Amino acid sequence: MKLVRLTNYSGEGCSIYSILEDGVPRFQKFLQEITGCGFEKELININGRLISIGKYGATEGFFKPEEWKDDEKICCLSDIPSSKLRIFCIRFESERIIVLGGGGAKPKDIRAWQEDPKLSREAKFIIMISGILRKKIDQGDITEHGTRLNGNLNIP
Repeated sequence: MKLVRLTNYSGEGCSIYSILEDGVPRFQKFLQEITGCGFEKELININGRLISIGKYGATEGFFKPEEWKDDEKICCLSDIPSSKLRIFCIRFESERIIVLGGGGAKPKDIRAWQEDPKLSREAKFIIMISGILRKKIDQGDITEHGTRLNGNLNIP
């Protein structure tokens, strides 16, 4: 696994990365899974939000507030408060870099992602990646340079 910059979304305001697994970014796998499942309008809105984030930066308004530990820097991208799609990501404090993970649709009959096996797996995965990235940054293996991550972007 390694981090890859998604050039079709990244811009002057923010670089958007995803985790490459088996040759496919995890965010791309999310899109493939959810396409054709009745969420086309939400996907169009999320696509627009990602383009705006790339242009203007990863400001708080683009993300759904969640109850995470501050050091995890995890957040959830969604298009509007009533949307069902959740994409878990890591938002750097600089607001100039985000790492997209996977996600899914939150069923109406649950209150929190922890109650859904798929969302729970995706959230736990991005929490694990956040921990690995924190260590790599603390050790100097990865550095931020403007809107880019430099260094060893491989994830063990």
